[in-house]
Amino acid sequence: MAAVDHIQENTNRRLRSFIDLRYRPFIERCVASRYTTIAAFASLLILTFGLIAGGVVRYVVFPELPADMLQAELKMADGTPQQLALDAMVKIEDGLRAVEEEYQQQTNSDQKIIENVFTFGFNRTNGVMLGELTKSDHRDINSDEVLKRWRKQVGDIHGAEVLTFTAPEGPKIGAAISFDLMHKDFEVLEAAAAELEAHLRTYDGVYDIQNGASARSEEFHLELLPEAETLGLTRMDLGTQVRHAFYGAEAQRIQRNTDEIKVMVRYPLADRHTTGSLDSMFIRTPSGDSVPLATVAKVEVKQGLNKTNHINFQRAVEVNAEANKQLVEPSRVTGEILDTFLPQLAERYPELRYRRSGMSNEEAKTGRSLMLGFALALVGIYALLAVPTKSYMQPLIIMGAIPFGIIGAIIGHLITGYAFSMMSFFGVIALSGVVVNDSLILVDFVNRAVKSGTPLHQAVIDSGCQRFRAILLTSLTTFVGLLPILLETSVQAQQIVPMAVSLAFGIVFATVITLLLLPCMYIVLEDIKAAVSGDKKLALES
Repeated sequence: MAAVDHIQENTNRRLRSFIDLRYRPFIERCVASRYTTIAAFASLLILTFGLIAGGVVRYVVFPELPADMLQAELKMADGTPQQLALDAMVKIEDGLRAVEEEYQQQTNSDQKIIENVFTFGFNRTNGVMLGELTKSDHRDINSDEVLKRWRKQVGDIHGAEVLTFTAPEGPKIGAAISFDLMHKDFEVLEAAAAELEAHLRTYDGVYDIQNGASARSEEFHLELLPEAETLGLTRMDLGTQVRHAFYGAEAQRIQRNTDEIKVMVRYPLADRHTTGSLDSMFIRTPSGDSVPLATVAKVEVKQGLNKTNHINFQRAVEVNAEANKQLVEPSRVTGEILDTFLPQLAERYPELRYRRSGMSNEEAKTGRSLMLGFALALVGIYALLAVPTKSYMQPLIIMGAIPFGIIGAIIGHLITGYAFSMMSFFGVIALSGVVVNDSLILVDFVNRAVKSGTPLHQAVIDSGCQRFRAILLTSLTTFVGLLPILLETSVQAQQIVPMAVSLAFGIVFATVITLLLLPCMYIVLEDIKAAVSGDKKLALES
């Protein structure tokens, strides 16, 4: 106990010495030059936001997280022989195995990085392959690097319309970069989508670009001849009979136990696989006669879309891409394209409309929702502070420290190397509450001191010195309590680490704000009151 008492006394003596000999003279100079102090903090705040605007601290709403599962999705063009699709899936699996062999050769070890490989959902042209990695604690290469090497090993696959490599962690919101183009003329859409696709390829870190206008296949187009109109045939009559011949017409339904079976009438299987059956097909007229298809319609083979989308009654195509968030910020790419490229594209193609979609659209919605919620929270904080302070202006002083608390959060991300994300913003919201608590402690002390007759200048200086220990302990205990999360390396914890970074580093800087900036802001408020009341003697004059 004696040793503990000695440590306690020694710590108290050193802390008191620091407060009296270091902090008190410094806060007196800060309060005397209060406008310079506030300007210095404001400049630091602007410079800190410049770290994000300049890309020094990356801003990614939904950051990529380390994963233990990797996925490759393949979609071949319609009509591709099944064997070619199987060979492509084998090539994808061999590429993943080659990544492991290359890694073992580079590290000169037999360390495994691939646990299992699964293939599912395979049909004639489509398939998905999952690669299960060993746990991150047991390998020295992260999942992003494995994914990059896998993509490089596989390369291009001839005939593949879609070939994507992703880490399927959590729900899939959509492509990182995505746009919808809308126009009544499909040829205009096709040309505009091709230009957008080419522009996306100019960005480093943007990959797996998919153009909805390029997913096309051959299809038969039937055009009525004048002879068909004289026989009373319509386009619907023609289309219905051709559909029934190849797809089938439902004749009846049979109930078999709990199953219902449809009986379809159509051409035999062999006839449905040849175009000769279409050439020799007969069409029944409204009068009951049968005439050859060639005498009433012109059959042409044209390129058509695999899928047709419409937005607000206009034909639309989607152009999207994935992004390596370690190299590029999807929100920055999306913003640049929306601000510069797409307006220029709309000038070249009149009546072309566009909008963001996919994950970028969800990011915009999330940002608006967070800002609205944060604004409502600030209104609630103001109302709650106005009651105990019995003032309309003092809550603004207390809440004025909130923006400056973000400085520590952003600098924390710069130090740790994490991108500023949605979870980081959650940490900033939590930080706001802590900053308000510390500030309220100081303002309450000043109000009590002034009410008891202490001069304002003396009350402000004494408040910082008297509450220095309480504010410092509040900040340090919170920071130390968050250290286990900051140091956690497991995959499961990576999602909440940015939030802990914002709160931990923000609260350290909030201590400086509370002890230096808040006293200056309090005196400035009194200066404003004195100026408004016409009193030439300001509150700080001594």
